[in-house]
Amino acid sequence: MISRIPLSARNACRHAYSAPSRLRSTTGLLAFAQLQQPSISQLSLSARSFSSTTRNSFKPTFPRHDEPSQNDILEQQARHGVNPPYTTRPPPLNLPERQPDASTFSHLFATGKAYVTFYKTGLRQVVTNFKLLRAVGKGGEGPIARSENPITDADCIDGYLRFRTRGSLLLYKRMKHDLNKLPVFALLLLVCGEFTPFVVLAVPTIVPYTCRIPKQVDKILKRIEEKRAAALDELVGEVYEEDDYHLVDPKHQLKEEVEVTEVTAEDLAAWKAKAQEMTEEEKEEYEFEIRQCEEIIKDQRERRGETGKEVDPRPIREQAQEWVDLARADREKRGGYRIEIDVFPMTASEALEQLDPLSADCEQFNMLDALARTYDVSSWWGPAGRERAVHKHMRFLAVDTELLEKDGGVEALEDEEVVLACIDRGIDVRGRKQEDLRYVLEKWVILTHVLATDREDCLRRMAVLGTCPEILWPGIPWPEESGEVPAREESVEAEEKEKE
Repeated sequence: MISRIPLSARNACRHAYSAPSRLRSTTGLLAFAQLQQPSISQLSLSARSFSSTTRNSFKPTFPRHDEPSQNDILEQQARHGVNPPYTTRPPPLNLPERQPDASTFSHLFATGKAYVTFYKTGLRQVVTNFKLLRAVGKGGEGPIARSENPITDADCIDGYLRFRTRGSLLLYKRMKHDLNKLPVFALLLLVCGEFTPFVVLAVPTIVPYTCRIPKQVDKILKRIEEKRAAALDELVGEVYEEDDYHLVDPKHQLKEEVEVTEVTAEDLAAWKAKAQEMTEEEKEEYEFEIRQCEEIIKDQRERRGETGKEVDPRPIREQAQEWVDLARADREKRGGYRIEIDVFPMTASEALEQLDPLSADCEQFNMLDALARTYDVSSWWGPAGRERAVHKHMRFLAVDTELLEKDGGVEALEDEEVVLACIDRGIDVRGRKQEDLRYVLEKWVILTHVLATDREDCLRRMAVLGTCPEILWPGIPWPEESGEVPAREESVEAEEKEKE
């Protein structure tokens, strides 16, 4: 037994008690107590060796709990964050610079090695995401849960899953995409090796998202934006217009090739003579068409009056009846082929109030096809499968936007996630600044989610913006009804009062 502890050893014990908890051990204290009374230099040397030895020997047994592992950080981000883990995005590609004294072969070999390292890192991230998804999805209290009523539950994705955070939703969506691409790409990587970058540029869609090089991503975005621009250009002249309403050109409405000629006075008189024998149902339909034209003419005159343009002085009823008579006379002349009188073209503001691109009334304008090209959605099952794919993507956008607003809004998104969110919503991103993308994304969220009355209205508003060029989008309204006044307007009013 040790009856007395020397003074120097007592100081060492005091030093040991002030050390971190992993250094406090009975073995270490006894080792200090058994020392003969050494010099100060020897004692400090022994203390350093004791600290190093104890740290190395006790570190595996007593890990520090105040420093979570990287997997714990990623899991917490998926459970509670608005941004998904960084492992769902491609890793950085570090290509070597060409040295003046390096040969071409050595430079190409180093470049190929860098690509292989990039692809291996991307594949490891796919495995990490799979493990994260399993950890996040365990238990009914986690951010991913199964729905009890998948048919009636509007928040379901893929028919049965519900998500409580945006990070878990995007982790699931990107993980599912990468798993579908993984088998073919892994085989390609084993066969081609360093030549894989040249092969994937020809077929970029077979690569998981975590393994896409920047040049490949830009090529995919260029193709999507070109298809989107072509689809929207087809609709601008038929659906959207910045000026006034007017009747749609019959040449755009006919689904069959029918020769369209001008209606003469004799044709109009012949139709009016025949109209005397209309049945009650035909008279109701005739009156309905007149009322529809009256609404169009009324809106048209209000807009013309605001801009100072000339207005037809005739009564609205008389002008609407003339439109209907001309349309019916033309129908009689061409053998009874019916031409619908629609409210197209219209402005985007009016479309957000009354247009539903997903309805059957918009079938003649191929608006569903434009939505599929806007969101880059395709299907092997023809038009019916494409329609289901469009509705599925829009349901995902509705849930994603709702979780985004709940978890902090656009301001909480990382720069890379802002770009990806714009791509999902059919917004062009190539060559645009980060501030511009954040503003457009915030505008999209307000127009589709904040101003929507319910989920159905939210989906309809998404369809309108998906089929309308961004340049024609309406402005974000100020919250005047709630009594809130923007800070800028308050400062202007204060300045005016001071001047007065």
